[in-house]
Amino acid sequence: MRTRPSRLHPNKLLATSRRRTLCAAWLCLSFIEFASVAQNARTETSSASRLNLARLESSIEAQTFPKLTSLIVSQEGRLLYEKYFGEGNSERLNNTRSATKSLTALIVGRALQDGVIEGVDMKVLRLFSDLPSTAKVDPIKEDIRLKDLLTMSSAFAADDSDHRSPGNEDRMHEQNNWTEWGLGLPIRPDYGRNSAGFGPFHYATINAVLLGQCVERATHRAIDAYIVETLFAPLGISQYKFQKSPAGEIMTGGGLELRSIDLWRLGQLLADEGRYEGKQIIPTSWVNECLTVRQTDTGRAGVQYGFLFWHTNFNVGNRLESGWYIAGNSGNLVLVVPSIKAVIVVTRTAYNLPTAAKETFEIVSNFILPSLKEAATH
Repeated sequence: MRTRPSRLHPNKLLATSRRRTLCAAWLCLSFIEFASVAQNARTETSSASRLNLARLESSIEAQTFPKLTSLIVSQEGRLLYEKYFGEGNSERLNNTRSATKSLTALIVGRALQDGVIEGVDMKVLRLFSDLPSTAKVDPIKEDIRLKDLLTMSSAFAADDSDHRSPGNEDRMHEQNNWTEWGLGLPIRPDYGRNSAGFGPFHYATINAVLLGQCVERATHRAIDAYIVETLFAPLGISQYKFQKSPAGEIMTGGGLELRSIDLWRLGQLLADEGRYEGKQIIPTSWVNECLTVRQTDTGRAGVQYGFLFWHTNFNVGNRLESGWYIAGNSGNLVLVVPSIKAVIVVTRTAYNLPTAAKETFEIVSNFILPSLKEAATH
């Protein structure tokens, strides 16, 4: 079943956007800290329960992690564990918030493969020359590239963690047309590129929104239709729900709703370097580009950023394991650990809970990864 896109009502956005955006930015940037809280415990179990997570299940039953809805774990493409908790079930469409951003990065790779985008050094404003906001712009704004949007390092004065920022996501949700508003943002007065060619890291949803609009203009296709045709259909994803701006722009910076198993399919696509069930869907070279550290100063020790993907190392036993992940408000997570060929999906509805991200990483670090290591020794 295809679910139609939902339009975000501006009045609702005005009432809730500030709290949501500040918490979302904080949660995304705090995904490596640990804590513990409470959770309900009704479960729906699939046939995939080959991993011993009894200790974790006891913690869930004891209400240690609030509003957990699903856990999926696989290794080498084989499902080892799939369970649903609380309000979760196998058909539930999970609003994974900012996890949408990483999907937008993947679709840029498909547009590159299709030859409609020249490369990540392509100047953004070339695609919007018909808009008044792109006329007579500052040379620094004129030089904003696709790679700047992909690395949260554009010259736009936008920062979701700073409510005073002109480009804060709260302000975006107050607008009718997000694209024109975003392109009209002022530039940072102190902007400059480092030796690698990137500006300073400032996490801002408008970067991913503009990136989606770049793909839409380059392909001459509605971005949701392009995503469905080139990514969802080959992955077998048939249930989804996009959000829209008041003007009808598809939201490529957050809010996409997917089933847990379909989030796992996206993770497995990464683990298999762009292949799924033997078919190359996204070029391997682009997956590698996405999963390459571009930003090391993200404001959080030990957390780096690639092309709209997060990276950190996990301490498992006596060694550190490198992990790339998709993250969203409420502790939603799709994690790929390449060294052990593992994919982990965690969905939750603990929206705006300050400890949600830390709790999710406790689930992964203290329970799932040690259990995978233990299983490997038997």
